[in-house]
Amino acid sequence: MVEFLLSPANWPFTGALVVVAVIGLLQVLGLVAGLDLAEGADELLPDFDAPSTAGLEGVPAHFAMLGWLELGRVPVLFSLVAFLTLFAVIGLNGQALLALSGLGPLPALLAAPPVFLICLVPLKWTNRLLAKVMPRSESMAVSKETFLGRIAVIVVGEATHERPAEARLTGPLGRTHYVMVYADEPEVRLASGAEVLLVGRRGEHFTAISNPNPNLSPHSARHGS
Repeated sequence: MVEFLLSPANWPFTGALVVVAVIGLLQVLGLVAGLDLAEGADELLPDFDAPSTAGLEGVPAHFAMLGWLELGRVPVLFSLVAFLTLFAVIGLNGQALLALSGLGPLPALLAAPPVFLICLVPLKWTNRLLAKVMPRSESMAVSKETFLGRIAVIVVGEATHERPAEARLTGPLGRTHYVMVYADEPEVRLASGAEVLLVGRRGEHFTAISNPNPNLSPHSARHGS
């Protein structure tokens, strides 16, 4: 068994198990020290307003994928552990079956990519299940209502009244957030790089207008300080 786990063909999957074990150990040590590793990881990473992009036209591919995987509904560290566990279990079992059949195991570089893709479907359902039993705490998930009245910058795509674009803003706690925005008015186009003011909601996403006041610009705030 140890020889199988340490085989060069299985290093991606065994490595994933090692990472899971290290994360678990760090989480236990953090709890003993009064720290929450999961919450700390969420604070370090940008927040993506991705769960509801399915079915929308004009959504950037990476945003659509994040939404399809239902990432962001639970602490990101839990999703990472779930993925690594699925990757290891599916990969090692697949290699074992191939070895028993006389066809394998496959070289690591050939085995890892298909296992990565296979893991995405169970990861989606795992995130959905975890969201029901351990959703993100209020300290991790900033209310999207606090984004209204803030300046964002269009970073991917062009926002119109019908099609959203991806925008970046700084939230009330200083974290970077990525949201989907529509132009608030018909016939208006908000191009990539444009500064916009978030003025309303459309479902879980936002409507915006061009920044009406240069003094609201994050750039002017930095220069002023």
